[in-house]
Amino acid sequence: MNKENCLAYAQLKERGLENYGVAPAYDGEGVEELVFSFDRSKSYYVYEHGASEKDYRDYCDKLKESGFELYSSNAANGNSFATYFDGENIVNVSYISYKDVDKYIVREVSYLLISVDSIKNSALPCIGEKYEEITTVKVSLAGITALTVRLTDGRFLVIDGGMDRERIYNTLCKQNVLGGKPVVAAWMFSHAHGDHMNGFYHTLEDHAEDIVIERIIHGFPGESLYLPYKNYMEGVPNIEGEWMSRRVNKMYDYIAEKMPECKYTIAHAGQIFEYAGVKLEVLQTSENLYKKNMLDSNMSSVIYMLTMPNGKLLALGDGVDAASKILRKIYGKALRCDAVVLAHHAFNGGDEEMYYCAGATAAIWPLTLEGLVDKKLVGNFTNHFDYNSAKYNFIMSKDDESMTLYHGMSEEEIKHFTPKFDVKPAAEVCYEDRKNPKHYLTEAQAAEGYGDAPRYYGRGEETETFVVNPEDKTYEITISGVGRYEYDYYWNSFKRDGYVRMEESADGESRYVTFADLVNEAKLSFVDGVITVKVGPAGKNVLDLDTMTVKGGKREIPEE
Repeated sequence: MNKENCLAYAQLKERGLENYGVAPAYDGEGVEELVFSFDRSKSYYVYEHGASEKDYRDYCDKLKESGFELYSSNAANGNSFATYFDGENIVNVSYISYKDVDKYIVREVSYLLISVDSIKNSALPCIGEKYEEITTVKVSLAGITALTVRLTDGRFLVIDGGMDRERIYNTLCKQNVLGGKPVVAAWMFSHAHGDHMNGFYHTLEDHAEDIVIERIIHGFPGESLYLPYKNYMEGVPNIEGEWMSRRVNKMYDYIAEKMPECKYTIAHAGQIFEYAGVKLEVLQTSENLYKKNMLDSNMSSVIYMLTMPNGKLLALGDGVDAASKILRKIYGKALRCDAVVLAHHAFNGGDEEMYYCAGATAAIWPLTLEGLVDKKLVGNFTNHFDYNSAKYNFIMSKDDESMTLYHGMSEEEIKHFTPKFDVKPAAEVCYEDRKNPKHYLTEAQAAEGYGDAPRYYGRGEETETFVVNPEDKTYEITISGVGRYEYDYYWNSFKRDGYVRMEESADGESRYVTFADLVNEAKLSFVDGVITVKVGPAGKNVLDLDTMTVKGGKREIPEE
């Protein structure tokens, strides 16, 4: 292949062509957009917006003509994925197509995603490995956010790292049937937050000589792709990006110093890894989120599906609402699984319809019982997951057992699980009954230009009023009898839906904030247990998403 005819040749040449993988240029009908990750793996990817399935097939044929061989392929819900390799370059090609229905606007989303890695910086997924079956698959919570899976050949998979100093290592040692050092076939990361990586650092700091890690799997975006999601202003330092990048560099440095033989694989959607008794699929990475959607670094979470002898396990990382909405739009009922690790510590993560698509029989709550009680997450829709919809609920315990079953037991034992909540018997739940929640405009009102706002999902003794004013195309919602926790959750729902905080103030326990997006403005208040939100057209508070600045109005950054 002539490198001058490769994908993004001019941009690659500026950055040092020899450090990057190369792939044939695309010549289909899509509109091309190049994204550099700027991370140590030298990864980059290209969106071909509006590309068709034919464009996907044609590009796969072009790869073959250029000397690439098909390494693996996958398909789900009408979407196609393939990995090609020519001895030096790894090319992952995806065709994504789905119908995006939002606020009564229907648009067809389709794109070709071409991700390119060099074999110098990333290893191919392992498939078809031979192994001897000597034990059973065992899944354990080894600390908040840390999940271990013992394979049938005695090695382990580890997802994320939690915060505990010794728990992961102790779990691996306790379940090690091989003797000698525990062997981690792959340590997979969802994203680069400390509560998902610190346990990994602790393990290498204390036990680098006592453990073997064969592979790291991650899909960390580069620093520049994280928007400064706490301060949406042009010129504000990208602090979050710096933090995330620092943790990633620390991981690379630790591995280089303590386990130089360890391989890296950069995760891309559609990849398949085959281990002893477990098939690991990468469902989604930050590449599947258009880069301007990276308003929250939790959205960069890699989402995995593990198929084991006794069922499928969906591991959502910190896939907050916007990320999980894209996930279920891409995969739909292909997300069907037997168990799900609830998103974002079972708090403010995973939208309701995504959990409905997954339809898991068992839920794994990645937090302690004390944390669950403190956040009042059971019997509360603030995490969008109805615990009654699962037959079994598992939670991390503080004793030697890695997980304890709290639901699906006797009534007395269930009460022990939720001592502060009214535990109701499991009920038949129909998603269709909740498909059009309260406080959502009618189609006619939306067409007339009324403002819009995120739906309120709270649950409890509250009463509500909903007042519409046709004169200025506004409406007002009043929700009474709620606590500060409910307000904080509703506040966060604006951020997750892409609204930007324009101004905020407090008076004692009372809270006031104005949010806006491209066309809507919402004034939110919390006073004496009453949430009030007035929603209307944005007026001067119109947001420019390209620069994250306000058109036609000065925005003040509120005091934290």
